[in-house]
Formats: sequence, structure tokens, C-alpha cells
Amino acid sequence: MFHVLLTRPVTGLTPTEIYSNIAAGARAVKVFPASVVSPEGLKAILSLGPFHDTLVMAAGGVRPRDVTEWLAAGAGAVALGTHLVGADIQLATSPGPPGGGVRDESEVEWEARGRQEAAALFAALCVL
Repeated sequence: MFHVLLTRPVTGLTPTEIYSNIAAGARAVKVFPASVVSPEGLKAILSLGPFHDTLVMAAGGVRPRDVTEWLAAGAGAVALGTHLVGADIQLATSPGPPGGGVRDESEVEWEARGRQEAAALFAALCVL
């Protein structure tokens, strides 16, 4: 079952920023870029007193294969962007002829694994 959460986005990266948003009345905080914090870092932050019941959405650098780690660390939601659309969108929006852009390591990885990981994640979520 999927749930849609509508909220005005507030972003925090450090415990101070997250707390400032909560103190101002935010019910959820987007941690961005989450790849800087890591699932272990998020778990440590959420273990601190004022954060134990904070709804956090991890966004920015989250890969489909890492979603379960983020959820286990305490994220209530995750956002997938570049790793979900990968090279398709990057090449489509690059200047020059279609497919003529220079491909970096993340684009090669996307074509090798990203689509399969995203499909597997979607299939797993559909049975929840």
C-alpha cells in the first residue's frame, strides 16, 4: 500500500537545522542531501532526545538498492530522483545531438543496474 504525504517541504541537514524546523512547527523534515548524512548518521541523529518521533524523508543521493537501509535507520520516507531516471534524463537534457553527451560513471552504472534495482524495489513495495 502506498501513502502520499503532502507537506510544505522543509529541509535540514544538521541536527540544528532539523531541530529549527521542528521548533517552527514542521511535522516532517527532508534531509538533503541524504548521501552526506548516510543511514548510520541519520540513525544517530534520530536517537537524540528531540528527534525520536520526527518524520524524516531522506532525499538526494538515495539509490534504489539503499532504500531498505534508510528505512531501517529511521527514515519515514525516501525520495529517488537521479538514480531513478539516471542517464535517460541527463542525456535528454544535455546540449548537442541526442545521446551525444559524455557519459559519466553514474550513467554507466544506471544502465547496468539502476533499472533492475528500481523495478525490484517497486515490486517489493507493491506487496507491502
